[in-house]
Amino acid sequence: MPDFKIPPELQALVDLPCCRLRMGNELTLSVGFGQLIPSKRPSRVDDPDPEWWLGTYYGTWRIMKGDEILCGSFDAARDRAWLVQRIGSIAPGAFQSLTQASPFDLRLDLSNGIAIDFMWTTSEVEDLFMVFGPNDLYLTFGPQSGWRRENRFAQR
Repeated sequence: MPDFKIPPELQALVDLPCCRLRMGNELTLSVGFGQLIPSKRPSRVDDPDPEWWLGTYYGTWRIMKGDEILCGSFDAARDRAWLVQRIGSIAPGAFQSLTQASPFDLRLDLSNGIAIDFMWTTSEVEDLFMVFGPNDLYLTFGPQSGWRRENRFAQR
């Protein structure tokens, strides 16, 4: 039976400062916490990794402050350059909590009132949310499978 409880390992994130908020290719959104450390990947030796990385490769997302949507993944269709700049202008604060807002959605709350919603809008991809952490921790979440611990290196 799938496990839909937020993994206890994520408690280690509470109050860690956000060190990176970045949009990548397609709809990728990554949020890094803790210190930036040298990347273990030879192709990224000049681009350090955060201690903790949370995000999505394919899911839709929005970044909010209070009742205002600051930006969202579909803004890239309108103007990708604007969206990258907008994300770069957001001061995200520190990790406060990660909650399951619905069977299909997760919410990441930060200390300064910023919230990031990760929403599933496809039936084709199951694991849309990932967590990479210290000691090769790799967790995935999907609405059908719940939370799972994965082999980080089998995914590359």
